[in-house]
Amino acid sequence: MIKADTLRTKLKDKLLIFCIYKKIKHFFIYILLTIVYFIVDTSRLHSPQILGDFRQMLRFFPL
Repeated sequence: MIKADTLRTKLKDKLLIFCIYKKIKHFFIYILLTIVYFIVDTSRLHSPQILGDFRQMLRFFPL
């Protein structure tokens, strides 16, 4: 019983670390895409359409 409990906690820890890593990876990809988007699209920064573009980006890359 003790062996099964330790195995279960080890698996939970690994799963938690994996989930945190996955979220951090998505977050960094999103930041990188935002930076690239601003560099490429500086001419439309003052356009009101930029909020719609951000919503589209969020739809394709969910955190």
